[in-house]
Amino acid sequence: MNQVGLEEKVKNYMNNLDTYLTKEMPDGTELSGGEWQRIAIARGFLKDSDLILLDEPTAALDPITEMKIFEIFHALSKNITSITISHRIGPTRFSDRIIVMENGEIVEEGHFNELMSKKGIYYEMYKSQAKWYQEEKQTMGVG
Repeated sequence: MNQVGLEEKVKNYMNNLDTYLTKEMPDGTELSGGEWQRIAIARGFLKDSDLILLDEPTAALDPITEMKIFEIFHALSKNITSITISHRIGPTRFSDRIIVMENGEIVEEGHFNELMSKKGIYYEMYKSQAKWYQEEKQTMGVG
């Protein structure tokens, strides 16, 4: 819980780790979307897996929370193969290899700097989504 930034939150629960994560149970609590994502990451690392697959893991989150979660995931997955499937481009900067698909076909692949310098589909997608992250920073008074 400490590695995913939830240790303090859990300490404040009456039943600590035995707290139900639903209001439908006595003494239960609700988590935010970002907190659920952190729980999912923690569960993935508890299994001591060689491979972790994330499919649209942050689609429901705002861009700033998304980046924070991917920073945590990246730090924890240094020696683990991980595959992330996403339409959100921001976190791909953390990837060793990016594969861009269109209509079921691979159209570009490489690391962030390679794909940005090609100025192809990835570059265009990145540029179109970059404003989401800038707008979110401005809304939150960051940067």
